[in-house]
Amino acid sequence: MKHWIRLTLCLFIWLGSSAAFANVPSVAVSPTPLDASREPPFIEHHAQRVELPALKSPVTDLTGTLDSAWTTAMKQRLLALQQRKGSQIAILMLPSTGEDSIEQFATRVFEHWRLGRRGVDDGVLVLVAKDDHRMRIEVGYGLEGAIPDVVAARIIRENIVPAFRNGDFAGGIERAVSTLVRLIDGEVLPDVPSNNDLAGFVRLLLTLLAIPAVLYLLYRLIRRLQWRWIASSSSDAYSRGGSGDSGTSVGSGDSYSSSDSGFSGDGGSSGGGGDSESW
Repeated sequence: MKHWIRLTLCLFIWLGSSAAFANVPSVAVSPTPLDASREPPFIEHHAQRVELPALKSPVTDLTGTLDSAWTTAMKQRLLALQQRKGSQIAILMLPSTGEDSIEQFATRVFEHWRLGRRGVDDGVLVLVAKDDHRMRIEVGYGLEGAIPDVVAARIIRENIVPAFRNGDFAGGIERAVSTLVRLIDGEVLPDVPSNNDLAGFVRLLLTLLAIPAVLYLLYRLIRRLQWRWIASSSSDAYSRGGSGDSGTSVGSGDSYSSSDSGFSGDGGSSGGGGDSESW
């Protein structure tokens, strides 16, 4: 009997509590509206596409980091390499590559500057993005045997990165260039035509152009002699007046002028080789 009384009391208490919770009004929570005029800070700053600089020198520093004396000495060194081996090394130092990765920007610069000789593709680009703390050595296809990716990576890790971390940008680039020049000097590449070879080529070209002119003049002379012989030996009533054929002078020649218009690429292309690192 006592158990029935306890069960009845528990049932009444449970029903009463359910009715009480049912009468409590529900409060709807609405999400806080976002202010469309306010954007996250990272949206306000977009990376811009960096324009490619013009190639006027083997060393292009858009950051003002490299002093003029060092730049002049490095220019002479790289121009001497080009005269000796035909290969081209160009150095580009700029604040940032913008929206492009260091690899994408290096490819854009290499293809725009056309470093190396056409058909040989023996160009090298040393690219430094100072504010990005990124750099890359881009190697032309013709030098991938002398400077494979693993060698480019080692040059960066051992020569460039330690110096850059100490703020010695000129020293890091110079040590890397020294290694690159030594590797290029040890590579068998097509010879660079000398001035004597160029002069011989010009003489040969002028000779080939002059031969048709000489043959044409001989042909005209023979034709004139034939007509005069026919006119003098003819017994016909008509007389041929000398129809003067004025001698035709055929002049041809190619002028070769060497204008110092600055350093420029020779038509090479990148093979996509090289390596990139951060410091």
